Amino acid sequence: MKNIIIAVMACILSLMYPECIGDCLLIPHNEQIPIYSDCNKQEIKGYAINDNKTDTFPIIGIFSIDGDMAFIEVDYLMGRPEYVNIEGWIEIKYLGIYLKTPHETHKVYSEPNMDSRVLFHVGDVRWGTYYQVIDAHESWLKIIDVHNPDNVGWLPPESQTTNSYTISC
Repeated sequence: MKNIIIAVMACILSLMYPECIGDCLLIPHNEQIPIYSDCNKQEIKGYAINDNKTDTFPIIGIFSIDGDMAFIEVDYLMGRPEYVNIEGWIEIKYLGIYLKTPHETHKVYSEPNMDSRVLFHVGDVRWGTYYQVIDAHESWLKIIDVHNPDNVGWLPPESQTTNSYTISC
């Protein structure tokens, strides 16, 4: 009986706290980005910001994507009192990712697995170059190459970083 209760509680918790399908970052700097209470953008719940003045940059956890909106959690890991963690809906046009090693070449795949076809390569970019995120699946991010918008594909987790300070050169 105890095992059944634990299993039921685990199922309930998994429904209450869905699994994160990928981490990313905000693309714009020093601009308040609205976080909405629903994917129809009916009510602004709060804002997220990359604040260059205070070196405050949130990590964005993606939990689901619905069209051009993503259900996310904004986490200020090195938070300042004026910035609070928040969850809600954001337009995906504000989501991006850095390459972990920007001076190396990284493969971008047709599907979110290493057995799929390599579509193109990214890399050898200047520090701080990001790629726009348009989808996520099990920590793989579907990106658009900002240098060539026709290049769209899946970037594996080991090629990603959300922190420009931890990029390996």
